[in-house]
Amino acid sequence: MLFFTSVEDLITSLREEYKKGERFASRFILINGSKTWEEFLFKMKYEVDKTIKLSEFCYDQDLFPDITLLEEKLKNESNVTKKILLIPVGEYLRLDSKSYFFHTIAEWPSNKVRRIYIPILGADDFFFNKINNIGRYRAKELPEIYYLSGEGETKVIIAPFSKKIKDYQCVQGIKNYLQLWEEKSEENIWLTTQFAPYLKAEQNNKYFHLYIFNSSYDYIKNNLKLENLEKTWGTEKEWDWLAENIKEDDNLDILAARLLKIADYDENLLFSLWKEFNQNERWLLWLWNKIRSLKGTYLNYVNKINKEFNNFYFDVVMTIFNISKSEKSIKIIKERKELLKKLNVTFLPNIFWDYYNKLNDPIEKISVLTDITEKEKEEIINNLREILLNKNYLNLKNEWYKLIEILYPELIWYLEQINMGDDFADEYFYNYKYCRIKDKADENLKNLIKKWAYEKILWKYHSRYELIEKYRKMGAKIFWIDAMGVEWISLLIKLIESRCDCRSEIFLAKSCLPTITEVNQEWKDDEKVERSLDDIAHHYTYEFPKSFIKFINAIKEISENIITLISNYDLVVVTSDHGLTRFAGTEDIKINIPKGSEVKPPGRFAEIVEETNFEKNDSWIIYNNKIILLDHSKFKTSGSISGEVHGGASPEEFLVPVLVFSKKDNSKKLEMKIEYQLISDKVKLNHKNEGSLMIKLNNHVNNLELKILGELIKGYTKDGYIWIFNINNFEAGKYEGTLYVNKSKIGQLKFDLVKGIIEEDLGI
Repeated sequence: MLFFTSVEDLITSLREEYKKGERFASRFILINGSKTWEEFLFKMKYEVDKTIKLSEFCYDQDLFPDITLLEEKLKNESNVTKKILLIPVGEYLRLDSKSYFFHTIAEWPSNKVRRIYIPILGADDFFFNKINNIGRYRAKELPEIYYLSGEGETKVIIAPFSKKIKDYQCVQGIKNYLQLWEEKSEENIWLTTQFAPYLKAEQNNKYFHLYIFNSSYDYIKNNLKLENLEKTWGTEKEWDWLAENIKEDDNLDILAARLLKIADYDENLLFSLWKEFNQNERWLLWLWNKIRSLKGTYLNYVNKINKEFNNFYFDVVMTIFNISKSEKSIKIIKERKELLKKLNVTFLPNIFWDYYNKLNDPIEKISVLTDITEKEKEEIINNLREILLNKNYLNLKNEWYKLIEILYPELIWYLEQINMGDDFADEYFYNYKYCRIKDKADENLKNLIKKWAYEKILWKYHSRYELIEKYRKMGAKIFWIDAMGVEWISLLIKLIESRCDCRSEIFLAKSCLPTITEVNQEWKDDEKVERSLDDIAHHYTYEFPKSFIKFINAIKEISENIITLISNYDLVVVTSDHGLTRFAGTEDIKINIPKGSEVKPPGRFAEIVEETNFEKNDSWIIYNNKIILLDHSKFKTSGSISGEVHGGASPEEFLVPVLVFSKKDNSKKLEMKIEYQLISDKVKLNHKNEGSLMIKLNNHVNNLELKILGELIKGYTKDGYIWIFNINNFEAGKYEGTLYVNKSKIGQLKFDLVKGIIEEDLGI
């Protein structure tokens, strides 16, 4: 091999060599350095009779040259052509390494064309691997090989997709690639060709670096250094899109953060933006999540099953069935619901319900549901109804309550017991709401309504008219909700206070008897009356729990209207004309019609039509010439009741809320800061599941309440500092409670209810 360090010296040597007679025409010139290649081409063109370019033998932009045509051309050259420069053979053979052409051209005879100069750039190993396969070379029968060293490195990336990269010359197709090397050199080249998947990157040295990627997926896997990346995780178009956006020195975190316009991987934030992302961005988020999701999260469980982006929605819905009961924590269940909402999943496939129906335990059934679809809400209520009616679940409130608190919070807000300033009403409506879920009155409620009827408790309440008139004079905006009973106070206030910084006061008032709209129309012409609840109650399609859910949805919409009013008025008062009862229809208790009276639909009161002596009956009162039922009975001969009714004097029909909302004056801070501590975070229960929780305050208060699983427990004290709460009918376990002073929340606490001997008993 003859070595040269300058183009001039090489050409001088070639001139001298030409004078010799040789059997073979081809002279291989190995060149290292892209700058030297360009200089050699420029000067060598003046030393030959003709330059033959391989690109001229390509039929189309992305096809290899037809070598048979080249051979024909060489064979048919006239005797006038003595010297030919054939380029770029090296670039052709790099791409088509299996071509027979190298062997043919190496032994081309010099009978017509005396010299064929074949420069090859940066291919030492590649060249010698090929030429060593030629017997005449090994026998030293072929001409000497020329070696020209120089400067300039070249980097070529070959892929089946196009990409614009800074400082890279982008070339489309084999023909254009050959043409580039026929005219000049480039330091960095991106070649897009359909043949990339069939090429091999085995021709590299320190001057020439060749990188071949069979697909955009391979390019991404290599550049982002993702060993575990799987090709099935994306389509060709998705991989192409991602590859087009990769920059030098990117890793997946940098690339994804840039494309999704976020600082770093943040699962909650990213999926909250799901609706704003286009399809490619959603796929990238999905891909990023598959690689970055944290162990122990619901997404991580999904990723173990989910293999394709197109199945992501389905697997987010269904993975919950693959998680064991021991691993299905509150955290996991909450994450699933939040994810479904962020993904805007509004439909569950039939196969979900197939799997769901195979579950037997109502608590486990609740754990796979959410409040996203109406059918799920129905099933949550149906399952809760089964739990409440089954004695085997009486002691499992700690389980189902926490589940529903996450999965259907509006239902829990409805069930919560609140302090309305009236012990009877507090107890009655707390029980009444649970009976609404059972869709039947239980013994507790029956006993409470017997007390209501026997003691005629209804007369102790203030007139609604007097309360409303008081606030009208104060300039309040009055908002009426037809048929909203006391049962809905807890839900309505929670909905409002969760979105509105306001103060609320609760008053219970009596409506007019009988509790029909005609005698309770106390609103003024300029006061709005919302009718949706009454419409649901009396609709002929009333069905539990569908209609009950419609009530909840209606209360949510009503709360939005009230929030708007609170923002526009200093004082807003919400009240109702009357309430409703469900149990006059479900209990089927019928009373004989008193002689001399005429029953009015739907059978909750009768009008006296002739004077007579009516026998005393605890089930009714006589008022304004009408006999009005106090309990859940109805007069005989009245038709069946399918929905909810009013007209009688049960607590749920007769008592109405007067809710007063006002803006909070944040400039007036409470001077007294109340701090509290548990005297012991372990409460020992006796054999009746009774125990006492003791709390110490730093300041004196007159009222302290504790709410556990929606149940309100009133504390008692001797000095206003040490408070005792009697805990009854709660099973052993871990609990959280919320403390209230004068109905205002001051904080939360955690404690354990335990049975048997505890450390304090042993003096530990």
